[in-house]
This record gives sequence, structure tokens and C-alpha cells, in this order.
Amino acid sequence: MMVLQYGIPSGAAKDKWMVASTSQYTNAVWYGFDQAIDGEMTYFPTWRDWNTPGQINRHMLDIESYISPDTIWGVSQPSDVQDITYLYGTYPHVANDGANYGGKTITSQVSSTGLNYTPTQYTSSYRNNNSYLAGLNASISNGIVYINWLTQDSCSGSRNISLKDNYNNISKYGACLAYNSFLQTSANGKFYADLYQNDVYITSVTSKTNMYAGLPEYFKGNIKACGYFVTSGGKKSETICTDAGYYDPDATAAKDAK
Repeated sequence: MMVLQYGIPSGAAKDKWMVASTSQYTNAVWYGFDQAIDGEMTYFPTWRDWNTPGQINRHMLDIESYISPDTIWGVSQPSDVQDITYLYGTYPHVANDGANYGGKTITSQVSSTGLNYTPTQYTSSYRNNNSYLAGLNASISNGIVYINWLTQDSCSGSRNISLKDNYNNISKYGACLAYNSFLQTSANGKFYADLYQNDVYITSVTSKTNMYAGLPEYFKGNIKACGYFVTSGGKKSETICTDAGYYDPDATAAKDAK
């Protein structure tokens, strides 16, 4: 076990704090030693975790509960505070309105003003109305261009949350918490991508699905794809650009000839 200054083991502490409150009282409890003295065990070891501040606070709150509320007026809840129930871990909040999310829910109190800026997402409000492109993956191999438009229309396993732009090249994956195909739909939509070579526009491709593979042009150099999709209702998503990589057909041919 690592020993810190004054003989205090790692993970131990010379004092403990706890703050508890109701609408009428706020209690702050400090429990411990004024100063640490080497060799005097002026600390609380991890095995002696009796939560003494918590016990003191509990007794104080019990006693305070007997005091008439007429003698001390508490803090009133603001009139615009309301309860919302949403899928745990989602933000903006995904409402629990009957869809099969496969996750647990949580109820919190929030202000109506706050909800005006980050409204809870409901199936009835978003189904087939919004077009949202979560990401775009592109690559080139042997002259074949591969593109995947990420429309977030499923929830299983992990989600690609990589950040790749002019300033970042971070590859990360995160757990999928909510089945959120209702937030946007790619059904019967069309997918588009503009292809660039050394930042010069070359050609465009389209697809009826969110995946494409083809030989749209003879490429040589740094290839970039900028993609978006349009819903069946005519709503266009934002455009996302990503590097597909560098391709040199001469180098590939020379390698194949060896």
C-alpha cells in the first residue's frame, strides 16, 4: 500500500464532508481531524468507512422534520419545472413513448425554458420528417470507391463516433443506447456523394441504399467524398465530407506485377 505524507495510506483521508438539504434546511457536516500527525493515525482507513457524516445528517434531518413548516418557509419550486421521463444516457432526451428501445428510463425535473432549447424527441414529431446524416465513411481500393452513409437507422452493438476532419483524426466507437430510427428515415430516400481528387471536383455518384461500391472515374491522388441523402419527402440532410485515402494506380500495378 502506498503511504502518502504524514503516514496516511493511499485512499484514506483525514476528514470527511457531507452536505444534505431539503426545501427548508441545508446541513453541512464535517467530521475528522484538524491536522494530520505522523504516527498518530489521524486519518480514516478505507476499512473503517462508517459514513459518520451521513449518519449525523440523517439524525439532523429527522429532528428538523419535527419543526413546524410554519416557522420556516422553504424554497418554492419554480412554476415552470416539470417531470420528464426519457431513456437513460440520451441527450437530447429520447422520450419513452412506447417504442422498443431496450434500455432503462429515468425521470428528471427540468424547466420548460430549458426544454425550448433542447426538446425531448418523440416518435410522433420526428417520424419521416427529419433527415439526419450521422456520418460518412469512404475508402478507395484498386480503383473501387466504397461509400457508407451512416443514417443511424438501427441500434445494435456499437456506433462509430469517430471525429475526422481537417484538424482531427480520431477513431472511436461508443455503445448504442437508443433505437432511434424514428428520428430520421432513409427509407425510399436517395444517397448522393461528390468525389474530389486533390480537392478538385471530379464526379458525383448516387445510390438507392446507404452503401455504394463502384468505379465512377479514373482516380489518381488524394480522394475525398462529400455525401448527403434526401428523404422520400424531399428533405436534404447536411453534407459530410471525409477522406477516402490516397490511390495511385501505377503503384498498384507495379505491386501486382511483382
